[in-house]
Amino acid sequence: LAGRAFFRLAESIDLGVLGGFEVRNNSTDFDESLGGAHNEGNDRAFSVGVGPRYRIGEEATIAAYVTLGMSQRTDDPDGSDNLTDRIAWLLPGVNIAAEWWIAHWFAFRAGMVTQYALVKERDESTTTEAKSRDLFFYWTTGLGFSALDGDFNFDMMLNWPMITDGPYFVSGASNGMFAMVSASYAF
Repeated sequence: LAGRAFFRLAESIDLGVLGGFEVRNNSTDFDESLGGAHNEGNDRAFSVGVGPRYRIGEEATIAAYVTLGMSQRTDDPDGSDNLTDRIAWLLPGVNIAAEWWIAHWFAFRAGMVTQYALVKERDESTTTEAKSRDLFFYWTTGLGFSALDGDFNFDMMLNWPMITDGPYFVSGASNGMFAMVSASYAF
C-alpha cells in the first residue's frame, strides 16, 4: 500500500509527502518425497518521505524527497521456531524523480533512489547476531504515451540492464526491455 500527497507552497512549488506500508506472509509445505519440510516467513516494511516538487512550465516536473523507513524479514526455515530475523533501518534515503513532456503525447521519466541502512541479523538456531551497514542505489527510467486528449495513457518502465548492458543483438541473450508496463483510461 503506497500513497503520496502534494500541498501547494507557491505557484510552481509543492510539498510532497510519500508513505508506504507492506505486510507479506508466506508458508510452504514441501512434498513428503522432498523430506516434508515446512517453511514460514513474513515481511513487514514501512517508509515515509517528504520533499519539494518543482513544476517547470507545463513540460517538466522535478521532485526530491528525503525518506526514512524500516523493514523486517522473519523466517522459520523448518517450522521448529528456529527463527532468523533481519531488521533494516533505512536512514536517510533520497529519491529524485523527473518527468519531461517532450510532446503533448510523449513523456520521458527518470528516477534515482539511494538509501543507507543499518542492518541487524539474528539466527536463533545458532544464537548468532550480526550487524552491518548497507548502501542501496538504483535508478530507473521510463516512457509514457498519452492519447485521446490525455484520457488514455500507456506507460513503460525500461529495464535498466537493457540500457546499461544493451539488448545483446549478436548473442541473442535478453535482459528484457521493460520492467513494468501499464495502461490506463479515464472515463
